[in-house]
Amino acid sequence: MKRAIFITVTLILLALVLYNLDWDKIKDFLRNCDLKKIAIAYILYIGSFWARALRWKIMLKKPVLTRLFSTVSIHTLANNIYPARSGELSFLYLLKEHKKSELASVLLIARLSDLASICLIFGTSVIVLFKDHFIALASLALSGLICVVTLLTPKAIESIKKRLPQKLAVKVENLHQALKEQKGLLPATFTASLIVWMVKYLSFFFLSNAVLESMGIRVSLWQAVFGVSFSELTTVLPIHSFGGFGTFEAGWTGAYMILGFPKEIAVTSGFLFHVSLLLFSTLTALPFLMLHKEANP
Repeated sequence: MKRAIFITVTLILLALVLYNLDWDKIKDFLRNCDLKKIAIAYILYIGSFWARALRWKIMLKKPVLTRLFSTVSIHTLANNIYPARSGELSFLYLLKEHKKSELASVLLIARLSDLASICLIFGTSVIVLFKDHFIALASLALSGLICVVTLLTPKAIESIKKRLPQKLAVKVENLHQALKEQKGLLPATFTASLIVWMVKYLSFFFLSNAVLESMGIRVSLWQAVFGVSFSELTTVLPIHSFGGFGTFEAGWTGAYMILGFPKEIAVTSGFLFHVSLLLFSTLTALPFLMLHKEANP
């Protein structure tokens, strides 16, 4: 039932996106896109995967970096395709030699540090672009609040555990212990997450310009950061549709209309950017998916 609802919502959102596309601009992009900028964007995108793999290595301590890179590639593709963050389950499957409680704690802290990093970088873009210190300070305060929540999560879980049935309490206790083990790694984890997003946003800057320059428009680094942050929040939060179609474009369109772009250009550029990202993640993950299938027939 839930899957049917998600598919229906995705089809409706996709239909709305397709209805508002400027197909002439899509043809212009396919004919005149800057392949050099797209190549740089893809290289940086892969670089963000290596940074993410390094973060997993810090948090999980033992795994080999190249193994984690393949995990990041498949896990990212799964999250890009499946709705409502259900692709996170691929992380548990791909690293099943680890305890589930350990992987759950790692994922929770990683997602919180991702949100903190996005808020921090987004807040900086608001200061640079709009000189709006209220929104910027709110974003920075939210980033700090997420860090505090991360630190307090083990204590909160310990308090909740006391009120649960014994069987469930045992599982929650395992998660509690796993989170406590991560506490000393939090500075390194948050630093790694910030590096991940700095590299990722730099990739987005080149890809944004590769898309928009085919329409005769160029954006600055901070415009690109502001424009894509809304879309990235739709992928980090559990509101993601199948393939992200509709939700990603909605975030992008809203941000670029705030920047003063016409709706047709905002929708079309968001769609082209989104499809390019899906191709990036598919190209990166496909070889590892094939190797994984051969190793696990």
